[in-house]
Amino acid sequence: MLRQARKQVRGFAAAVLIVTAQLAVIAQDIPAGAWAGTWKLNLAQSSFPGRPAPQDDQLTILPDGTVTVLETNWQGKKSSWSYKPQAGREVPVSGRTIGR
Repeated sequence: MLRQARKQVRGFAAAVLIVTAQLAVIAQDIPAGAWAGTWKLNLAQSSFPGRPAPQDDQLTILPDGTVTVLETNWQGKKSSWSYKPQAGREVPVSGRTIGR
C-alpha cells in the first residue's frame, strides 16, 4: 500500500512539473530571431488607396523582440510607439493612444 501511495505521489509530482514547465515556456518573451533589425517603408513600392501616404515609417525589432515604430505622417507630424510581445498575452503599447 505504501508503494502504491509513493507511485501516485511521484506521478502527481511529474504531472505538476510538466504543466509548470509548459506554462513557463508560454509566458516567455517572444525572441525576434531573423526579424531583428530596422525596417524602412519603401514608398516607391507601397500604395495607400483612399488615403495619403506617410512621409516616413520605420520599424525596429530588437533581438529580445521589442518593437519600436517611428512614423512621420503625410502632414509631417512625427510619432513613435513600442511594445514587447509575449506569447498568449496582451501587452501594453507605450507612446501611442489608440484612436488618436
